[in-house]
Amino acid sequence: MKLLTRPLEHSGLPDSRVTRVLINYKAFKAIKSLEEMKIETVKVRDYPLLSGSVASHADMSFFHYGNDELFCLNGIAAGEWAENFNLIHAGEPANDSYPDNVVLNCVRLPRYLICNSKTVSEKILEKAYRDSLGIIDTKQGYTKCSVCVLNSESIITDDVSIYNSASKVLSDVTFVTKGSIILENMNYGFIGGCTGLIDKQTVAFNGRIDSHPDHNKIYDALARNGLTALELTDGKLEDIGSIIPINEKNGQDTSDSVN
Repeated sequence: MKLLTRPLEHSGLPDSRVTRVLINYKAFKAIKSLEEMKIETVKVRDYPLLSGSVASHADMSFFHYGNDELFCLNGIAAGEWAENFNLIHAGEPANDSYPDNVVLNCVRLPRYLICNSKTVSEKILEKAYRDSLGIIDTKQGYTKCSVCVLNSESIITDDVSIYNSASKVLSDVTFVTKGSIILENMNYGFIGGCTGLIDKQTVAFNGRIDSHPDHNKIYDALARNGLTALELTDGKLEDIGSIIPINEKNGQDTSDSVN
């Protein structure tokens, strides 16, 4: 019998076991680990107006606002995998360089939108204002790349601007240094780009946490929030463009949690 699923009510914050994620098609080891857990992987292909290693990053081409609303870059068609979603075309990069390439790179929490209001899509901002979300404005356009979401009030970030802005609003913000996470053909990657919740109690990491110099701060943040880490691969942490949960099992039951 096919497992009944639903879109996550809140972006990135599952209430039960995640059944479908958006992920970079080149993240072969992570995909294998997720699929062995019966989590369907929707593989994000290269977007033609993005270049280099980020062209297939899910957090560059998509933004799941919550429920059935999935923002995407212009030209991305509604495939069979998205039959339960309202695809909202939110524009396209003016070019493939920062800051023109980060129109969808933001973080939705139940009461807030974390973003650089100067670079994020106006359609997303307008939606957030209509829903009376508080805007946590940052100087970092790579917002989703730079944020590991733990719960509605807790994040880990490796960006000082995000840390300073979010600390004024959220109850638990952990800052870790950047520079040790791998990103193909780039100097380094970001903490958000190698993580994603796969159930209410489990954060998936693309690589070993102990490869990060601030691994103890990461472990402490997880422990404070009652979370467990699942390392999908055995190598160093690598930014693959985030693991974005979009569907979860119907109901609140987490008895089939990976923990």
